[in-house]
Amino acid sequence: MLFGDVLDNVDTMTNGQLQILQRKVNERWAVLAEQAKQAFVVSDSVRFLDKHGESRRGKVIKICRKNVKVFEGGCVWTIAPSLLKKVQ
Repeated sequence: MLFGDVLDNVDTMTNGQLQILQRKVNERWAVLAEQAKQAFVVSDSVRFLDKHGESRRGKVIKICRKNVKVFEGGCVWTIAPSLLKKVQ
């Protein structure tokens, strides 16, 4: 089944079917989040955008269960791994 087919059928799904779909989506998000987190190790140089959209560059200092702690400019930022990009 293609993504478009799923979108077309959502309106006709029962509550039980929607719950199953939601569980599968949440499982997939968890896998993707874990993969993103495993892409980093302590001391990696990374970049990210702050809340003003400005690019910042820092070093990974700790990898937590859901987030990564990054030291940049005298501050420690707690950032979701999916928002980080490795810098060479």
